[in-house]
Amino acid sequence: MKQNMQRLQKLMNDADLDILIVSAPENVFYVSGVPTSFTNANRLLFCSRRNSPLMCVVPSEGEPALVLSAAALDVTTRNSWIRDLRLYATGTYIWREKKVELEANTFLDALRKVVSEKLRRGASASARIGIEFNDFSTVNYEAMKKAFPKERFVDANETLMLSRMIKNQEEIARFKRANQILCKAIGVVENALKDRPTEAELDTLLKYTMLKEGAESWQQTTIAAGRVSGPDIYNQPVPKRKIKTGDLIRLDVGCVYKGYTADLSRTFAVERVHPRAAKTYNVLREAFEEYIDLLEPGRKASAVNVAVVDYVREHLDKEYYRGNVGHGVGVELYDKPLLGAEDHTPLQGGMTLSYEVPYHISGLGGLNIEDSVLITKSSRQVVSKYERDIIVV
Repeated sequence: MKQNMQRLQKLMNDADLDILIVSAPENVFYVSGVPTSFTNANRLLFCSRRNSPLMCVVPSEGEPALVLSAAALDVTTRNSWIRDLRLYATGTYIWREKKVELEANTFLDALRKVVSEKLRRGASASARIGIEFNDFSTVNYEAMKKAFPKERFVDANETLMLSRMIKNQEEIARFKRANQILCKAIGVVENALKDRPTEAELDTLLKYTMLKEGAESWQQTTIAAGRVSGPDIYNQPVPKRKIKTGDLIRLDVGCVYKGYTADLSRTFAVERVHPRAAKTYNVLREAFEEYIDLLEPGRKASAVNVAVVDYVREHLDKEYYRGNVGHGVGVELYDKPLLGAEDHTPLQGGMTLSYEVPYHISGLGGLNIEDSVLITKSSRQVVSKYERDIIVV
């Protein structure tokens, strides 16, 4: 979306960056709209990113350019607003009535030429080139340093994350729609629990329903049931174990609609709620609802974490710890800010957040309550609409 590029270029100027090479698939999608991330319906651009990279070269002023293989021309043209497309040769032959013009035979040669051109148009004699240190490969980095020995390469990850932090109206609309789809899918799972299926069957149903309702993919799809799976935050669906009486079921799902994520969590109990689970969940919900009003413009993200954690420590477990009680969501499951004790970012209108208070009890199960929240200009809006109590099925 073009608005994202305008915001990014402003932040680039603030960071004194002359050029930014956007390489991570989720960030290429963010600035260009090209379906490069792993959550797209067809993930081939993501899967082939090592052999056929697709990157965006962003100057601090002026039009960006996409560097892509000739084979990716059609999908890029259909999905991106960027019209400066620089092609390199590909291993896939596609006959076209109009022959395409190549910038270079290899990706690195094409990237070097585009960066050199953009630098000549407006950068200083000794330019600052931003790259994503957590994504840009060592091979590419060494090649670019050799090609531009006088330039300074700096980490631009923070600039990109700051740009992604505040959403425009289109991004907010996608966030809201992802939540609607996800709430519908959770309802379908809740209804299916009466037949006591397996975790694997629920996992299939959950994914099918999200796709049927218009989602393109998902981030995490955790359906963790019982004393073993329940407390495991990275639980994989157990194929043959059926849901049974007494199970706690922790559902934690990230639904993706047109590249934007909704992340919700709810807790179910089969026929009865264990007394310890009931007592624990009551405290979690009290903490959740007591401090949701802290999610407002101007409040520091860290203040939310401190308040929630202190409440749970006082009323339930003095050793309770949470690295975060929520996080930004967007093109990835985790955007800025983190609702953690060390993140002092002031909340701002346009942030899309997941707000949660989880608790995992080894040998009993996992408990969580998590909602989606939009920070508005003056307050907050809870976007997700689903029962917050433990749901007995």
